[in-house]
Amino acid sequence: MSEYHFQKAFAELVTDTNARRAFYANEAPPLWSLSADQETTLRMIDRERLEIFAELLILNRLGKAAEGLPWTTKLLGTDIWALAQDFNQAWPPQQTKKYDEAIAFGRFLDDHFRTESAQFPYIRDVLSYEMASLELRFEFNGHYDPAPGEPDFRLKGNPLSNAEDTARPRLVAHSRVLSFDYDIESLVNEIETAETANDVEKREFHILMHVQPSGILNQTAINLPTVRFLQLCRGQTLAEIIEQLATEFHCDTQESFHRFRTACLELCESLLADNVIVLKTRVNHGSANGSRLQLSTNSIPV
Repeated sequence: MSEYHFQKAFAELVTDTNARRAFYANEAPPLWSLSADQETTLRMIDRERLEIFAELLILNRLGKAAEGLPWTTKLLGTDIWALAQDFNQAWPPQQTKKYDEAIAFGRFLDDHFRTESAQFPYIRDVLSYEMASLELRFEFNGHYDPAPGEPDFRLKGNPLSNAEDTARPRLVAHSRVLSFDYDIESLVNEIETAETANDVEKREFHILMHVQPSGILNQTAINLPTVRFLQLCRGQTLAEIIEQLATEFHCDTQESFHRFRTACLELCESLLADNVIVLKTRVNHGSANGSRLQLSTNSIPV
């Protein structure tokens, strides 16, 4: 067989626990199709040293994951090594960058916690927060792409209220609207200074994460009406968004609707100034999308 197949078999021996066990039980995986000489060469490798090398590989991957997901990995406690081994088996190493390994481990954990209970019920919120932050910071990577296509609507000094029926707000590509079951700000600050967070009560909490053109990642605490406003910035006109939200939040009287509409227009102006949204005039079906955590607030008043 070719040298390529030999190297592939060796790599699998190092990274795949089940393959190692089968090989040393004289049940070499049939896909390897090794020649007798190649199999003899592999068997001459000291098994203990191979196991140590395999563990070092897992530790290397775990170190990269922990650097990208420090709070999540801290909460895993003594379970982290067993999970790292399962991760290494389920997600064989393909990339060497820290970002890639941390994202892969985070996705593995997300799948894991969908079926297995966690010691701390808030760990999924912490994981979601760290994953979003990691993805935004590394997806940006020096390239600022504000939204699918360039903004094709400009106010040109006119009030936004004159454009409600034509302007279609769109969330920029480098933004995330996140909702949590726990107060993520208090949670991660406590985890930063302790092994866990004690006496954590459920409290709905929402964050807007946004990468500025400068590359700085901003995090803003927002309320539910603002979450819904941003979720609707996907092709509807501003007037349609305001009408739908006014219905959802029971602004039934003329006076309450007027106040709510004014608040929505002010929010839209603020989001435009902060480069969180752009205004379009056409429907675009493209996709849009330690330190203490301190959040500013920018929301529709309710």
